[in-house]
Amino acid sequence: MTGLKSVANECNLLANGTNGGYSFATVGSATETGDVFNANGFTYTVNCVEHVNLSNGAVTGVVCNDGTGGNGIVCDRCSNTTFSGNTVNGFLTTAAGYGLSVQVSNTINPNSVDNTISNNVIIFPTGGVGKGIWEQCNAAAASCKNNTYTANHVLSDNTVGAVCLLLERDNGTFSNQMILGNSLINCNVGFQTSGTMSNVGYLEGITVGSVTFNDTSNAVFFPLFRRAPLPAGAGTLEISSFSQRRRQQLVRFLFLTRSGIPAYHLRLPVAQKL
Repeated sequence: MTGLKSVANECNLLANGTNGGYSFATVGSATETGDVFNANGFTYTVNCVEHVNLSNGAVTGVVCNDGTGGNGIVCDRCSNTTFSGNTVNGFLTTAAGYGLSVQVSNTINPNSVDNTISNNVIIFPTGGVGKGIWEQCNAAAASCKNNTYTANHVLSDNTVGAVCLLLERDNGTFSNQMILGNSLINCNVGFQTSGTMSNVGYLEGITVGSVTFNDTSNAVFFPLFRRAPLPAGAGTLEISSFSQRRRQQLVRFLFLTRSGIPAYHLRLPVAQKL
């Protein structure tokens, strides 16, 4: 199926144990715009919004009023898809809880590539742990690469175990991720990586509260605002493998940032122009 559109629908739960809100599987060029989900204090088993095997799609302006009954938005094996301007208010308060997740959980078409996650608002429930935004590569031969997270706002109350933004490789390959100018507010851990990955660029936006850089992945981290000590691995970002659009986005972000002396170097391929 291609070209599916879901626009300005409203889903209200009336009982516990239902599947959740909106679910779309193996749809090309689908768009979801302005849908609203209200858990109304009930529990659910899937998600506010679930997209599986979505390509060339867009999910924008969705509102998930989850409470603590279930999780927010999930994009499982999506490619060239934009998640922008969505709001997730609450999710499960356990370690399995998340607001927005980009993942590969199956060996059928095990790819999560070229996705853009931008300008979303993720609000932890009071006392909630888990992950605000979470990318997980978790299937044999999985490929998680070329995904960009920019200008997202993740809000917590500094509960121990709350991670604003987590990149996790459990299987497959994980590379070429760009984390640009997000607002990670009062999370116990602001940004974290888990597992071996390569060419991950973290350019810090606004952080309020405790932030921990767990550089267990030999990736590349360089905050725009110099911290002491600088995270291990801070250095040069090689962006020759990024698409032209990704390189333009990165350089435009750097020029617009008023950060004083940056703690990074930008290396461009010699024969290519932006």
